[in-house]
Amino acid sequence: MPAVLAVPVVLALVVAGAALAWWAGGPPGQPRDPSLPLRVLVLALVALIGVGSVVLAAQGETGGPLLVGGAFVALGGGAWLARRAWGASSPIPTAMASAPVRWWAVGGAALVGALALASIVARSGVPLLAETPFEARAAFSGLVFDVFRWLVPPAALVAVAWALAKPTRGRVGIAALACALVVGIEVLLASRALPFELAAGIALLAWWSGRRPRPRVVLGLAAAGLVFFLGVLLARMGPEASFRDPLDFLAFAADRTVGRVVLIQPQTIDVAVDSIPADEPYWAGATYLRRIATVLGQPDDRPVLGAWLYSRMFPGAPPAFAAPGVLAEGWANAGLPLALGLMALLGLGTQVFGTALGRLGAGPADRVAAALVTVAIARTYATSLNGFLLTVAVTVAWWLAVRPGAIASLRRLRRGG
Repeated sequence: MPAVLAVPVVLALVVAGAALAWWAGGPPGQPRDPSLPLRVLVLALVALIGVGSVVLAAQGETGGPLLVGGAFVALGGGAWLARRAWGASSPIPTAMASAPVRWWAVGGAALVGALALASIVARSGVPLLAETPFEARAAFSGLVFDVFRWLVPPAALVAVAWALAKPTRGRVGIAALACALVVGIEVLLASRALPFELAAGIALLAWWSGRRPRPRVVLGLAAAGLVFFLGVLLARMGPEASFRDPLDFLAFAADRTVGRVVLIQPQTIDVAVDSIPADEPYWAGATYLRRIATVLGQPDDRPVLGAWLYSRMFPGAPPAFAAPGVLAEGWANAGLPLALGLMALLGLGTQVFGTALGRLGAGPADRVAAALVTVAIARTYATSLNGFLLTVAVTVAWWLAVRPGAIASLRRLRRGG
């Protein structure tokens, strides 16, 4: 399809699907509330996939952008079906209750996560202190690192929710210290995504507690986030980050910011669409369960999908990982039906979660678990299906451990009360 036609088609599909999902994801009478899970997902997908896909379509790349447009429509369609079947999302009560928390369980889980991280640091060192931070970060991935991601940041979020429930000077100080410690660790890991995930969780907790930031505060936080993003980017480059001319630095910063935020995911999706099955047969379920592919006669020595995509995107570059996300992973396994089907299921499931969220409770553990699942849903633009499902399962287990009376709360949810 020519670019002159692809751009309006992709734009129309993205806008139509996003609008339908936004409408379906909110309770009646609250069209501008951005904190509902489906609306958080829509915002993430528009910013990190939708805009970049329109840009790629204007550059003549049409395969990936058209898939993205169809994915938005599938997402909205799934959400609409869920709304028709189970009703609209309930309004989330804007309050943070002073409910009890099993602090020993919060601390114990955080300790397990810290030990998991320490085991990697003992083998590979601290990325930010290495000569080549970008290469050093390669060791900080996989299941052991996920244990840190799953268990340590929630401890800081519980402290924030606890402080929001009763904002005394002591509680606010403890929450600020906990967040500073977690962010400090994440910065030493030369990570940009982890601090932003923590910030997203804090923003959701604040919104659900009734806090509404002023526009100038939002602008200030956005500016601080951009400075942080560029600072970590330069730190990750190590000795290469030496710019004598400020204009060279500004051009580099703009290029990397657009490339790493707006374009990287659409490019990953486009490479998957262009290369599979033209140059590589479908994975046939191998990214979900490796044995499935071998049973179907597929080769069992394939590389990890993200590593394979990165090698296609940057030929000759050192090995690295390009996160495919649920959409590109679905395409890589079985093409269009599975890719769009998963997006429809994502819209449906997120809408169902939104309907339950208003009845979940307003205690610190309840709200933190809801924020963690909401952020995990938003991160499906880059995470695998298995990674997303495992994150949700661990979050539910964490909630059951730290929230007194969680089983009774689950029974009430099942009864619709």
